[in-house]
Amino acid sequence: MSGTIENHWTLDDEREHFPCLMEWWSTQAFLKLKPKSEYWILKATFTQWNKKMKYPGSLLNMIIYNPAEKKHYVYHNLDNKNKLESSEKGFEIKFEDSLVKGKFPKYIIYLHDKKNNIKIDLNYKSETSPHWIAQNISNGWLPMGFGQYRYGFIPRLKVDADITFKKDKIKSSGIGYYEHVWGNFWYNNPLLGFRNFGKSISTYTKLIGWWIKNHDIKIPNEIHLSSENSPFGYDWSWAFLDNGWSLFYGNILFWLKEGPAPGILILCKGNNDYITFDKIQFYYNDIKKSKYYDFYYPTDFSLLAKKSKKEISINFKIQKEPREYVSKFTDKAFWKAFVICEEQGAVNGYYKDNTGKINFKGIAKIEPQRQISILGHNTVDILIRKPPKEFGIDLEIDSNFFQKKIHGKFKLLPKPKICLKIINK
Repeated sequence: MSGTIENHWTLDDEREHFPCLMEWWSTQAFLKLKPKSEYWILKATFTQWNKKMKYPGSLLNMIIYNPAEKKHYVYHNLDNKNKLESSEKGFEIKFEDSLVKGKFPKYIIYLHDKKNNIKIDLNYKSETSPHWIAQNISNGWLPMGFGQYRYGFIPRLKVDADITFKKDKIKSSGIGYYEHVWGNFWYNNPLLGFRNFGKSISTYTKLIGWWIKNHDIKIPNEIHLSSENSPFGYDWSWAFLDNGWSLFYGNILFWLKEGPAPGILILCKGNNDYITFDKIQFYYNDIKKSKYYDFYYPTDFSLLAKKSKKEISINFKIQKEPREYVSKFTDKAFWKAFVICEEQGAVNGYYKDNTGKINFKGIAKIEPQRQISILGHNTVDILIRKPPKEFGIDLEIDSNFFQKKIHGKFKLLPKPKICLKIINK
């Protein structure tokens, strides 16, 4: 690739930020053993936390998909007493003998799955500049309840890997994704970051102001809500396109199941060329019920997004049976667990601007992530009838929590009318 790749990360950005409440370094990779073979799919996350600023802990979560066996190998090891080991010089973090080290644009990652006897040596070299989510809006900071966190990522890296799989030694290469996230937030208690609420208010204000500035505020024709699509979960995807571009999508849902997306869609066309789209509409084409809890998540969804004279249309579709990673909460008063529903997917669509239209396709890692409450699956669908011909609403409520379905019609025009029907499920 031509041109100088800029670096927006300092060494302090790369290193740990203990004693913040939560921090992780995560990588994803599509690896090929031969040019025409299926992808081995890798995900590894090094996480540390500091609950209530005095109870540290850490974990390594590693998943590798072997296409020949059509099997996921999972390694999840937890240390409830110690944070990750960290070097005082440069950047290096360790869990047991697994590690991440380096500095942009090169990283070395070593992963050891002791349960399944798998060792992976990975060498990463970035082909794009690092980027902050909402970089030009809030400098990478995003709110979570009363807290906030900073989210940095690199959407495309060249990866070379040596895999020791049981007794076999395998060389592979492919493409990768890398992210580093830290902040003062806590999934099962979003109010835990109260001491940082002043900073969070500033972040909320910047993001809401940016969203309002780029949207026409008007009464919609329809509203579709779902209880599992709370602000503490999101739809996430990273995609690599056949023309060398890459995509990042993260949508904090605010209970919406279609319509204007409150989240972020970023297209990286190479090097330092990032486009953050202003207006995003999202639609679920197909959903799937969780194996473990009473909630649904999308397996096929579409986006239509715009920024000035630029437009992009994308379809994401999970291609295999999703794996559901469950992190149960010990305090189950309201929130039960955090669930990541993840799998490889296909992506296709088009991008157009004043120079023309480009069709694309590619591969994606798709991860609907949901924080599950005791309420289970409940939906509200509202159809708004507007003057001059009609004025009123049609209401459909489907509640697993109350085991009821409610159908309602409330009209003021052309004639006042109220109709309400409640059905036991």
